[in-house]
Amino acid sequence: MHDWETVDSGSSKWIFAPLGRSARLLTSMFNPAGYQDFDASQFKELCHSFGLRSLPLVALSACFVGLALTAETCLEMQHYNAQELAGGAIAIGLLRELGPLTVGMAWAARVCVIVHEQALDYLKQADSSENFATFFVPRYIAALCMSIPLSVYGMSIGFAVAALAAPFFCDTTMSDFLESARLGVKNKDLIVYFIKLIAINPTVAVLAGSAYGLSGWKKKSPTVATALTTMFIVDVAVMWLVTSIAYLP
Repeated sequence: MHDWETVDSGSSKWIFAPLGRSARLLTSMFNPAGYQDFDASQFKELCHSFGLRSLPLVALSACFVGLALTAETCLEMQHYNAQELAGGAIAIGLLRELGPLTVGMAWAARVCVIVHEQALDYLKQADSSENFATFFVPRYIAALCMSIPLSVYGMSIGFAVAALAAPFFCDTTMSDFLESARLGVKNKDLIVYFIKLIAINPTVAVLAGSAYGLSGWKKKSPTVATALTTMFIVDVAVMWLVTSIAYLP
């Protein structure tokens, strides 16, 4: 039996054990064992699963989020005759919160489920002395690598859809919309956006999926649901913390 399996669900360990497991997994990034048997073909498949196969999800999510935000913002601003500010408001909304909280977390949930299922299979084959570095390291690196192009892709799709839809919802042109967005978006907004999508989302997703999948504890309970719940709560909390640090005085 793995040492991570010995958890008494009626004790305080039920609360702190996932945190401890996540810390051990994260520190395994510095464990040479995680790189000694690095399988290039497996890493390529992980990148394909996390990246290419996630493109439809990211594209459709970004499309509908951009469309919905544009419609709501433009129609509301018409009441105040402030249509010229719609581009900046929509761009800021997409970058600061809505993009990471919708498109980013949808992708993170998919990664979390994939990693969790792979962890369950890995646990059946792993030796009792296994430190799980060989499992966590390639998946974490693959998620980090794929989050970079996907975040740029999602942002581009969201802005493009918003710019195309804006003239249909309010009295503005596409060029005016883009100019308003250019003036409204600051470097800080881009930094916050990429921190959330490139650093926070993949880290929380892979940690949650790995920690609950590799633990083997409470096998009768739906651990994938617990992993997803934990991922959403932690992801939202950490992103709120980043927003607070970046924007609150």
